[in-house]
Amino acid sequence: MKRFLLIFCSLLVVAANAQTTYYVNGSTGSNSNDGLSASVTSESGPLQTINAALGLATDGDFVSVQSGDYAEDVLQTVDVVLLKTGTEPVAVQSWTFSFGGNLLEPKPVSGAFNCELVTVNSGSMLQDGEILTATGSNLVIAQGNYLDALYLTKSIHLILTDQGAQIANLYLNGFGAEVYLEGSPLTITQSIRFNQTAGGKIFLGNTNILVSPSGSIYAGGSGSYAVADGGGKFYSTVSGGSTVFPVGTVDTYAPVTITPNSGSSGILGVSVRPAGNPNSFNPDLPFNVNRNVKLEWTVTPTGTNVSGSIRFDYNGTAEPADWNEIPERIVASALVDTYTEGTNIEIGESYSQADFALLSGVFAIYSNFPNSIPTAESNLNAEIYPNPFSGNFQLSLNGNVNDEASIEIMDISGRIVARETYVLANANTVVSVNALQNQNAGLYLIRILSGKEVTTIRAIKN
Repeated sequence: MKRFLLIFCSLLVVAANAQTTYYVNGSTGSNSNDGLSASVTSESGPLQTINAALGLATDGDFVSVQSGDYAEDVLQTVDVVLLKTGTEPVAVQSWTFSFGGNLLEPKPVSGAFNCELVTVNSGSMLQDGEILTATGSNLVIAQGNYLDALYLTKSIHLILTDQGAQIANLYLNGFGAEVYLEGSPLTITQSIRFNQTAGGKIFLGNTNILVSPSGSIYAGGSGSYAVADGGGKFYSTVSGGSTVFPVGTVDTYAPVTITPNSGSSGILGVSVRPAGNPNSFNPDLPFNVNRNVKLEWTVTPTGTNVSGSIRFDYNGTAEPADWNEIPERIVASALVDTYTEGTNIEIGESYSQADFALLSGVFAIYSNFPNSIPTAESNLNAEIYPNPFSGNFQLSLNGNVNDEASIEIMDISGRIVARETYVLANANTVVSVNALQNQNAGLYLIRILSGKEVTTIRAIKN
């Protein structure tokens, strides 16, 4: 009797730990099948939809999906292993993780699943959502405190809802990856890392990043930083040692290093914009400074103002031969209508440094030397309207008569989707561009090349 009970209990344990594989095939399957075999038999067969398989699965089960297009909005609320069969990716309309549903090891290889919209709700794993996204798609992060790491390896739109989200660790880790941050603020509780081998850029747009007081920033380099030339700022607590804000514009890495004075601490937000930007003229700076501004940083404190030293770095596409001959100046708006000229401690290959009693306001490096801060400035002026646009848009080109202007239009992944060539018949030529009529909505980069001059404009298609 005891032996019988022991065998019976062992069978119960095996049954409790058994993992079931559910098969999905959009072509040959049916949701009236049990999903327990990959092919149709007299007793079994694959399901037709992923949702049907997830509805039957329990934590720890396998869901094997035949490659193809699935016109469904998938909701995952259980922990499963996703497996893909076939040579093509699995494409779905949207995938939502909710109620703690996650992907388990082994996770699908990169590119196995291809989803245009992935939503992760609090309690599920962020990285699971990024694995399922397609390049150029949307990854929506619902409000919540996520204790895991998010490795951003593709060019995507990262959208934060409600009051924003808290993420433990954020890694920029994809060659050429450009992540566009949208929506509510993003808080980093442990670390944000730009220093990965693959790197990548995160475009703040009008969204802020805030690194918690206990969090760390791992700065990258000229190929990996936060593009903070819009309304969004990079916030961090500064106290004790130096803090590097790895910010820049689309074309220029321009980090700011702040070293607070002893006993001084607080939260600072940093943004930067280049010369040639229509907003470069700033009423907080004197007129003679505005005429020659090359880069302009805005430092915004929250709470107690911070005093200390500030260092501006810039890494552009070309540099003058001798920095020591450049009459550089640093100007800061310390108070309203009060401008304090900083004292350059050192002019090196690519940086200037100064001490300020109040690290707040607009800081600008300016010079009469035209290339003191290398940017992608051009003598060819170009404007696009309307922007955003829906169908065609007009491009106004102001350049030399009889010059040719070549136009390249790129999507956020860097893929050139259209090329056009126009002759500047007069000093101001207006052309109508309809090359994006069949392209998806989103952000596009328009590069205008005339001779050796290059101008880049960002345009949004609705």
